[in-house]
Amino acid sequence: MKKNINILFTISMLSLLSLPVIAGIEEFRLIFENDIFGSTDRYYTHSTRFEFMLNERNAQDQARFKPPEKILPENASYFHTLYFAQHIYTPSDLTVSERMEDDRPYAGWLYVGVATNVRISEKTENVFSVNVGLVGSSALAGQTQTEFHRWIDSQKPMGWDNQLLDEPAVDVSFVRNYRPCGRPKPGLAYDAIFSTGANIGNVFIHGKIGSVVRIGINLPDNYGPVGVPDKMYAPHNEVGSTQKSFYLFAGTEVRGVLRNIFLDGNTFRSSHSVDKKPLVVDAYCGFETKFCEKISLLYMYQIRSKEFEGQEDSHRYGTFAFSYRF
Repeated sequence: MKKNINILFTISMLSLLSLPVIAGIEEFRLIFENDIFGSTDRYYTHSTRFEFMLNERNAQDQARFKPPEKILPENASYFHTLYFAQHIYTPSDLTVSERMEDDRPYAGWLYVGVATNVRISEKTENVFSVNVGLVGSSALAGQTQTEFHRWIDSQKPMGWDNQLLDEPAVDVSFVRNYRPCGRPKPGLAYDAIFSTGANIGNVFIHGKIGSVVRIGINLPDNYGPVGVPDKMYAPHNEVGSTQKSFYLFAGTEVRGVLRNIFLDGNTFRSSHSVDKKPLVVDAYCGFETKFCEKISLLYMYQIRSKEFEGQEDSHRYGTFAFSYRF
């Protein structure tokens, strides 16, 4: 069974990766998140994500299939993002080989996904995304972390035998971004962006609200900084798409959590779990720069409030993103 799941997932991932070749890539993005930037090695400890943004289209281009007007208005534009990623979660002490009942489980998540950004107007954007993958040993998180720690000569994680069991993982999300004030323009500019959304599936069930403020030179015409897994921004810039740019940002996101598989444990079988907190807050700040026509870099530092009962303190980690525009 496990072998069949791995084969099916491999075929799905290869099919996803072949789509950009057929459809045409507008931009490639590599996103790396790790708590090494927060001088820790625990909890949400690492993720790597590869994204392929496809060419932007207008609603009028939809000749074969036309979604309802409420989903894709006549004056809207949209584009798709294809991606695959791996996330790694661990307890606080990697030297313990036994299950740590009062700490979060070891867990890995390997998935592929597609997101669609729909630009409703200059001030409003909707983002729909679907992620399909695996949680458990088939996600290869234990092998990834062990090999990375060997490469950097760090503590070998000893507890991966206690990780969550194999389970298909589905996560569906919707986010609405709204810009009530400010706007991207040449020269010095600022804007404020508010977001609301929700995730549903056997990975996450939560609702969320957030906001971010940006100020800088030649602000990109998108809706804020990138993040994993659902803070995605548009790669197409009406203002400054070929100009150098630099901006600072700071924001926050609040989530009301009903389910988090990485704390609640497996959905269909008994596994390690902890009592999660119903409210989680993220605060972040950073910068993004485009120093030539094709390349941009982003760094973001994030603080996440306690996620489960018994957690010692908040968690800190960083995000690094590299983008190349074709």
